[in-house]
Amino acid sequence: MGCHWIGMIREGWRHTVSTSRARRPAVVNGSQPSGRGVPEMGDMMTKDQFRRAERHGAAGYAHASHKITRTRFSSLWPLAFATPCLLPSPAAFAAEEGSSLPALSVQGQAATSEAAGTLSLNQTNTTGSRLGLTPMETPASVDTLEGDTIRARGDLRVDAAVSREAGITMIGTPGNGGTALSARGFTGQAAVMQLFDGVRLYPGAGTVTFPFDTWSTERLEVLHGPASVIYGEGAVGAVVNVVSRQPFEGKIRNEVAALVDTNLTRRLALDSGGSLSRTLSYRLDIAGQMSSGYVQRGNSDSLDLKGALRYRPSQDFTVTVSHDHAMQDPMRYYGIPLVRGSLDRSLRDQNYNVQNSILHYEDDWTNLHAEWTPNASLTLRNIAYRLTTNRHWVNAENYRYLPASNMIQRDGYLDLTHQQEQYGDRLDGTWHHTLFGLGNTFGAGIEANYITFSRFSNAPFGGMSLVPLDNINPGFFINLAGNRKDIQTTTWQVAPFLEDRLQITRQISILAGVRFDHLDLHNAMPTTGKPFDKTYDAPTWRVGVVYQPVQTLSLYGQYSTSVLPPASTLITTNLANAAFALSHGRQGEIGIKQDLADGRLQWTLAAYDITRDNLLSADPNNPGITQQIGQQSSRGLELNVSASITPRWSVNANGSILQARFDDFTETSGGVPVSRNGNTPPNVPLQTANLWTEWAFAPRWQAQAGLRFVGRAFADNANANARPAYTVVDLGLNWQPVDQLSLAARVSNLFDTAYAVTTYGSQQWILGLPRTITFAANVKF
Repeated sequence: MGCHWIGMIREGWRHTVSTSRARRPAVVNGSQPSGRGVPEMGDMMTKDQFRRAERHGAAGYAHASHKITRTRFSSLWPLAFATPCLLPSPAAFAAEEGSSLPALSVQGQAATSEAAGTLSLNQTNTTGSRLGLTPMETPASVDTLEGDTIRARGDLRVDAAVSREAGITMIGTPGNGGTALSARGFTGQAAVMQLFDGVRLYPGAGTVTFPFDTWSTERLEVLHGPASVIYGEGAVGAVVNVVSRQPFEGKIRNEVAALVDTNLTRRLALDSGGSLSRTLSYRLDIAGQMSSGYVQRGNSDSLDLKGALRYRPSQDFTVTVSHDHAMQDPMRYYGIPLVRGSLDRSLRDQNYNVQNSILHYEDDWTNLHAEWTPNASLTLRNIAYRLTTNRHWVNAENYRYLPASNMIQRDGYLDLTHQQEQYGDRLDGTWHHTLFGLGNTFGAGIEANYITFSRFSNAPFGGMSLVPLDNINPGFFINLAGNRKDIQTTTWQVAPFLEDRLQITRQISILAGVRFDHLDLHNAMPTTGKPFDKTYDAPTWRVGVVYQPVQTLSLYGQYSTSVLPPASTLITTNLANAAFALSHGRQGEIGIKQDLADGRLQWTLAAYDITRDNLLSADPNNPGITQQIGQQSSRGLELNVSASITPRWSVNANGSILQARFDDFTETSGGVPVSRNGNTPPNVPLQTANLWTEWAFAPRWQAQAGLRFVGRAFADNANANARPAYTVVDLGLNWQPVDQLSLAARVSNLFDTAYAVTTYGSQQWILGLPRTITFAANVKF
């Protein structure tokens, strides 16, 4: 047996480092293997998989002593493994004589790829660290949600998909781009960061509008808790990384998807990819959608187009250029006002916006990514990118019920335009080596961004009108004040960063990182002609320990820090907030992760405690003065479970409970300072739960059911108004008459629950999707 493993390991290593004889990665289900998992039976080991095998050892992986450097490993490994059988068998010699290398068949649990819908504990998660670690190796709570799983559930938007993860809830409104999230007691674009292919998109005036569609998504990755040590300021609750589908090598494969629903939604999408030549491959994703919506004048449309070309002249070097164009005209809907403090269900389909309202987002994202792996120990990466964003709002946004007249008062007549550009570059590398005889992985890099932002508006947003409850005549928006440029900023950002993982023993590893952000902000203040400059320096760090008594069990603990803007978002900091420093967050977290029954049962549990200080708070003795003395905190538990109960029945469930509060916070109300100590911050539900189950009850048939529970959340700092808890149930039925065709019928919100997704002010609710029936078809060719 020992001789057999020597031959396989030698051939696997020779295979991965030889560019002249190595075969190209296999194509599975129309996509290129990402190297995030462990090799399947019969697959060749990639360099990343061999490094992981060397780091850990396990059933199905060869363990290399960390006392032998990689420089020597290729020449000295026979001595490490050949002691039990110095005299190879004749069969082994015969195998050496062949002109082609045999495939490496890897056996054992660690070599089994994980099924779709699991927690992906043994697949590399690129968001929790840049060192190529799996969730089992990472001292943090990290989730992966595969794109195929997202689309099979019928989630068309990123926020809908990620809100099925533990503790993540949607709080999107037209004002924040419809993408804002709540996580671990913190809310909005300034606290829950969103990435695209690992790159941070800086929010302007609290708004992010890209990415939004899930069609081109390869997977969603979530890092819970502070992440400034990896991604810079603005990450205390969580980071959501949308990883897009990439070009792959092999036969060209295509997929077309069509969808219609009872809201007159019509959707058509195309995915195409494969090799154009020996060195060139491509990927093209297009998704277009139109809908009449679920409220009056609720029409919307969108287009998401992604094209990518990959040039791979050798096995160790790739260059990929891609461009994404996203256009949205979302439903111009800001919710309905409460009537005498509660939801009037007869107003459920009302839209109190004006007749000629406008809501338009357009984003273009171009990037050039290069990766070079000169040897099995070193990987260098560089990504250069450009993002342009243009947004336009023309709406009457605020509604209030007047009981005396039984009318709706509208104000907040806003005409806004955003123009934003972001140029950036990130260079980083990863080096696998030994340090004092111990296995070590070191990563370092530097990133820089240049962001310009301009806003044109009709501030101070005057205007008021009255409309009846039935809103027979919605009226028109008339901009008497006209628009002018009132915000113009330029931001330079540069940040070096380091990360290191030291394998103390086969069971214990330490992960540590540090980052230093330097930001220079220039605000031209076009309305006053008195520009100002502000500089921020923000060091952040984290340290964590993972203990794996066995390969399938991880216990971890970590301490991490973060920084956030003092108010709103950093690139639009105004003069009033320029005097304040960045707000600081810190988290302690412990957790457990386990993979049982050959991956059929996986579960994780995390407990955390986060504190954010330097909040802007009114002076209790002088309400006209703002001080940076406030503090808020959050502590809670998050549980994830994935179980394949039988080969045909699987269940995924998660839940979270937390306690979020203002520890030291005073705000001014009616000119009077009022303490909010002990209150829960707005838009923070204290409990969430999600359930999803799939049952293949007959050949080529599958039934699905999902449940989403979101607890009560307050609408204001005073905790005087609350959005009630809600539960939504979804059902689905899939049929695959032939391998190339699948048909689906789904019912969203089965019981037609009337619920508010979020609030827009304390007396205005944005309602969620009513009962909707969807029919979908997918064809592959």
